Order: sequence, then structure tokens, then C-alpha cells
Amino acid sequence: GVTIKNADGETTHATVTNYLGQLTLTFTDGDMKGHTLKMIDVTLNNGVETETHAFAFGDYDADAPATFAQAMLGQNGQRVHIVSKCNDWKSGVCDFSTVFDSSLFRGRALHDYDGCNQYSDCTSCIGSEVEGLSCGWCMGGTIVYNDT
Repeated sequence: GVTIKNADGETTHATVTNYLGQLTLTFTDGDMKGHTLKMIDVTLNNGVETETHAFAFGDYDADAPATFAQAMLGQNGQRVHIVSKCNDWKSGVCDFSTVFDSSLFRGRALHDYDGCNQYSDCTSCIGSEVEGLSCGWCMGGTIVYNDT
């Protein structure tokens, strides 16, 4: 099973099953008891220090998205959560809590804070600038550069 904690510190629990590469969380308590979240797990990076995955979720009680790229569009309740963990060789506990202040995101999706999320494909994103932020991190798509 899995324990999920929100920004307010409240927890809920779910069982996890895997069928043909689609993971299903079935909530066992709380407001979502009996509901499901289905997702695909996409490995993004296996670095020296950490392993990073994207969990591409469908909406509640709906199928998982077919692809990571589809989920990144954020349509029909689909969403992507990026998670990282320390590699097994690390001793002790990895603590990512100092990376950001979770109170900044309370009540809003992280997606709302990044103006670059308006781009639905890599080519549009690469090299764009939104409110002084240079866009350009792109995974899972084809990048087409111009000749200039």
C-alpha cells in the first residue's frame, strides 16, 4: 500500500495494483475511499545520486493516460507528478524537504506557477521566455530547432 500526505499534513491510504503496466491506486479511507487513480510510471532519469520518475495520472476513476506526453497536456483531469528518490547505495535518509517550501503551493497546483507550462510541445517551449523565465526543459518529445 501507499500513504499519501497533502500539504496540510493530512494522510490517506491506498492499495496499489499493477496490470499491464498501468498502476492503480484504490483509496481505502478518507474522502476518496473506494475511488481509484490510474497511472503510468515513466523513468525520466537515473543519475548518480537520484532516480527520477514521472507518474502520469488519469482523472479520478478514469483510465491512465496512454503516454507521458498526453498527460503533460493536462486535459480531462490528467496530470503528472515528478518524484525523485536517492539511489540504493546512499547511506542514511535522503531528505528533499529543504528543496522548496510546501506552504507556497498550498491550494494551487504546481503547474499554475510555471508559465512555460502553456506550451504543449517541445518545439514551442525551447527558447521561449515567460515573465523573465527561460523555458526549455523538455522530455518525451521531438525538438525542432530553426536555422538562426
